[in-house]
Amino acid sequence: MDYADFCFWNSGKGIGMNFTSSLADELIGVTGLNNIESTHFAGRHNGYFVYVEVEPQLSRAKMHIRVVMLSDGIRTALEKNLASSISRVNYSVLFEGNEIILLIPANTDWIPRVRTIMDLVTDFLSENGVPADIQAEQSVIEHIPDALPHIEADPPRPSIAMGVLGAFLGAVPGVIGWFITSLANNDGFLVQTPEVASYLSARFILAIIITCGSYWGFLLLSGSSRKISALVSAPITVLMIYAVNRFTYAFLFFSAISNLSVERAFLRTYEYLNSYHLTHYYLGTLLLGYLLSAITYVVLYKTREKFWTKKAQ
Repeated sequence: MDYADFCFWNSGKGIGMNFTSSLADELIGVTGLNNIESTHFAGRHNGYFVYVEVEPQLSRAKMHIRVVMLSDGIRTALEKNLASSISRVNYSVLFEGNEIILLIPANTDWIPRVRTIMDLVTDFLSENGVPADIQAEQSVIEHIPDALPHIEADPPRPSIAMGVLGAFLGAVPGVIGWFITSLANNDGFLVQTPEVASYLSARFILAIIITCGSYWGFLLLSGSSRKISALVSAPITVLMIYAVNRFTYAFLFFSAISNLSVERAFLRTYEYLNSYHLTHYYLGTLLLGYLLSAITYVVLYKTREKFWTKKAQ
């Protein structure tokens, strides 16, 4: 390796690269090699055993091809053959005994270049009658280090649209429970005899279920972080609590007042609340629902849910 190559390779040190599982799959698909361990790939190509080690910390791939005998003439001819096909900035070739080592920088199109270099080298060796080292495969596998670089999994791509849908769907059970509770408690007499039976409904407790459903629904379908789930699902939770609380009171008015449509009861809810002196009960239920929701969000965000935590492999 000459001085220019030395400077080129050292310029990448310390920068590193993110070698993900998708890159590993691409390397397997393009080269036909097998992933024998983490960032180590190997297989036979044109009768020669090829071993490729990806070095993320150096942002390069290191290819090994071992033959039985490698003369000076073959080495010189191989270097010329490679130089005529590929720019020297895209590879470097070294020789250690009967082993050919090629260093391939992980820059643009480096994976297809690995395959191109494999083809060029093995075709050249085959055409010049250089025999493959049949013991190379076993030797390489035996010397794979115990501590291997970690291949980072491809991060999931968050889908906010799916998360919003999940938040709405997740809140529905709590909303239905809120409404059914109102019917089961026969809250209609709040309108019929407010001066006798008015009380603050405990259905605001169901805000906990609405909040959990909205939060987990967004988290499940979006693939986002817990923080994003809390931030985006919170407005949806607020909207759902407001809507179900208002609709519940509107339905009470619809049930108790003759010739009143559901639409009119919902649109004029505040007028009827004032008429029947129920505004403070309505607002009390709403505010307590919001308070419970806020507390639930704090607990959900601060608590590390084991269900969403992947175990270390």
